[in-house]
Amino acid sequence: MYTVDLGNGTILENVTMNGNNYVYDGDISEETFDGIETVTVTDSESEQVTEFHHAKLVALSRYPEGWYFVLGETSEQELREAAREAQIMYTALATDTLLEG
Repeated sequence: MYTVDLGNGTILENVTMNGNNYVYDGDISEETFDGIETVTVTDSESEQVTEFHHAKLVALSRYPEGWYFVLGETSEQELREAAREAQIMYTALATDTLLEG
């Protein structure tokens, strides 16, 4: 069993694994994963701890045995693109420029 601390105040307990999917038999939604940044996954059997930095929800699906979700890390390229987009938006706001598209 695993415990998944989403770092946003949500802790999911009694999580199992199926391949690279975490399986949680409780109520969750995409909003459960809002605001995640550093996610800590603890294996209760081996006490191994895995951390995801710049974490993101990759997939979320409902099956009869529970919610399957996949976590991943935002790539350096994605972080650079987000920073560049933020700079463009800041410049547009600071210069009162209308951006289209």
